[in-house]
Amino acid sequence: MASPLGRIATTAPGRLRSLVDEARGSRRGIADVLLSLLPQGVTAASGLAVTLLLARGLSAASLGRHALAISVASMVIAFTDLGIGATAVRFAAGAWAEGRADETRAILRWTLGMRLLIGAGASAAAFALAPVIADAAWHDPSLAPLIRLALLTSTLAPMVTFPALYLQAHRRFRWNAVAASGQGAFTLLAVLVAAGFGLWSVEAILLASAVGMAVAAAVLLPLVPWGVIRPRLPSRRSLSMPTSEGLGSFARYNLAASLVCAVTARMDVWAMGFFLGDADVGVYTVASRFTLPLLMLIAAVNTALAPRAAAVASSREETVRLLRKTFALSAVLALGALVYSIVVPMAAPWIFGDAYEGAVGLARLLGLRYVIAILFCPIAVVGYNFGLIRAYVAMNVAQLVLVTVSNALLLPRVGTEGAAISFIASELLGFAVIALLIRSRLRADPLAPSPSKS
Repeated sequence: MASPLGRIATTAPGRLRSLVDEARGSRRGIADVLLSLLPQGVTAASGLAVTLLLARGLSAASLGRHALAISVASMVIAFTDLGIGATAVRFAAGAWAEGRADETRAILRWTLGMRLLIGAGASAAAFALAPVIADAAWHDPSLAPLIRLALLTSTLAPMVTFPALYLQAHRRFRWNAVAASGQGAFTLLAVLVAAGFGLWSVEAILLASAVGMAVAAAVLLPLVPWGVIRPRLPSRRSLSMPTSEGLGSFARYNLAASLVCAVTARMDVWAMGFFLGDADVGVYTVASRFTLPLLMLIAAVNTALAPRAAAVASSREETVRLLRKTFALSAVLALGALVYSIVVPMAAPWIFGDAYEGAVGLARLLGLRYVIAILFCPIAVVGYNFGLIRAYVAMNVAQLVLVTVSNALLLPRVGTEGAAISFIASELLGFAVIALLIRSRLRADPLAPSPSKS
């Protein structure tokens, strides 16, 4: 029998190698988060610059009309995804990590085909319903042409966003950063050109944004191999879901969760369009721009985290280790986000003009919403490894009901702050549910192997 010192001597090198590998993995993870922050930073800076230009060139009411029009297009863009992108990254990254390159390509081809098909249908439906939406929801029939013009961007979105998705699934984060930066950068450039020619109208800005998206698609698509994106006639075989363990179940539940989240995310602007005026929506739009750095932080962490979580889905031990690292990082980021949310919004009147002084307190409330989200959204990504996707759907439905009811009760009484308060309540609910779900799974059988990727 080996002595204790002998056992230590035998196991120490292996333990040391494990610690070294873990440290290297953490450094790579942080580096990938920082790389993923680059496109989020470009997007946030571009969005802020566009809002600044529009706030200076348009009235608050016109800015509100622009926000209402693009809210429909952004909803259509959400419909073109409906969790398909997240599903593709999770399963394509898992297949790629295991050396199944053909399966990876099949999943990504299916993803692009489905997003283009759904996008075309959703855009056509929104185009037909634009007069109904403008009149019934916002009591302004003149918004219908603006809604239809904004839909040009939604038809191009699947092609613009697919290169970044492809590169994320292959964990090529440097090129992913380049691809994901394109949409915001080219949209800003197009708006700058419109501003340079003095084309200050909602119609001109919407058209310029569509042109920017078209240029971005032409520039970014060559980053994807031709075999993945080459045109082909839709067929039952080409649009059928690739065979991969757990993919079908995960895709169905993720589609439902993404649909509910897409509606929830736009409930604030839609409800304000019903209960409040265009100028209130304009002020809210300015306030929400201060949350873009926080939103991009969440997106960057999730971009780097999703393929990593997929790669360790078969190991409960590795999943728990990743969960602990994720929560520690989220706590540090949330603290920094809290400081940002208190200090930075004070610059709103200086940046956008005195008409937007009311955006300061509103931006702080919206920032608090994302501080809470930073704590639990990345953890929810790792939570997929515990088979929680079905529970997420129920949680998202509860959040939608809470946001809808809260907006209906608060907006007529307290104004735009009611929308921010509704989202804070929703994030608190999500944080509590995610924590309880993961805790219950760990306590139920902490030594059990991880469930399937569904």
